[in-house]
Amino acid sequence: MVGFLAAGAWAQNAPEAAQDDAALAVGVVERQQVRERIVAEGVIEAVLQARVAPEVAGRIVEVRVDAGTKVKAGDLLFVLDDTAVRQEVAAARARLAQAEANLAQARAEWERAKNLFAQKFISESRLDSARTALDAAQAERNAAQAQLARAEAALAYTQVKAPFDGIVAERYGNQGDMAQPGQPLLLLYQPGALRAVAQVPQERIRALGQPFAARVEVPGQARAWNATAVTVLPAVDPKTQTQTVRADLPPDAGDGLVPGTFARMEISAAGGERLVVPTQAILRRGELTAVYVETANGWRLRQVRLGDRVDEAHVQVLAGLAAGDRVALDPVKAGLIAAQAARGDGDRS
Repeated sequence: MVGFLAAGAWAQNAPEAAQDDAALAVGVVERQQVRERIVAEGVIEAVLQARVAPEVAGRIVEVRVDAGTKVKAGDLLFVLDDTAVRQEVAAARARLAQAEANLAQARAEWERAKNLFAQKFISESRLDSARTALDAAQAERNAAQAQLARAEAALAYTQVKAPFDGIVAERYGNQGDMAQPGQPLLLLYQPGALRAVAQVPQERIRALGQPFAARVEVPGQARAWNATAVTVLPAVDPKTQTQTVRADLPPDAGDGLVPGTFARMEISAAGGERLVVPTQAILRRGELTAVYVETANGWRLRQVRLGDRVDEAHVQVLAGLAAGDRVALDPVKAGLIAAQAARGDGDRS
């Protein structure tokens, strides 16, 4: 009698369990072509930027720009005191005038010597001396011309101009400061061409394979872009064993974005086939990560070890599952069905 009642109770519960089981969504563990990914932190920098420095020494007498100023190529940025340089230009012009006068006299002496030599009034050595004097006067004139050109160039260098269109990022020089050749007065960058730069461990770069792709996001601004080009510099930092990765941003990324901004770079490359499972199937309870797998005896909980996320819907499986396994996309419901089936088995026994 007891056995009969238990069998009747199981018969009543079985259709309900079977109905729940049939309504449960199922996913399949499969192999997919997966791209390997690395996430690195870096900064935004300008592709074209320059630390503008004077080519001559001088005190700054005028400042035309400040940080944030937009400039065009050739715009005047700084003016240096040109008093000493103008004196050098005047002296060079005087030397050139003297050299040209000496050259004119030497040329006249040469013409006179040629006529006298033709009439046999002077020797050939006197003729050679006149020619030598003419050559020396021409060399002196050429040297004076070069000195004047150098002095005039130095005068032009007292006006520091923008080498290209851009925005002043920082200004270091102030009116009254003493400018020195090679000492930067400001940092200029071109906003239309930006890139993200990050340092990535060398071994991870090797493991990625090629070709590379990258996605750059600026967390503070909730903005992200797909890189138009990715470059991995071949040199390795001997101290950190990292390589520099540059990800060029599209032209429209320059709006509101400035060099030095923190950025996160996700670098990806062709990987290989990996075993993946739907993300919905994952059940996490404390340190336990598991899925419910469909077996001949119903749903069974199986612990798994996961890898990186493939996309929003899938994650890599490193251990615990095999290709073709059917998993419950609603693990909580699968657990209830498994528990109900277990009670049914207990009642039958």
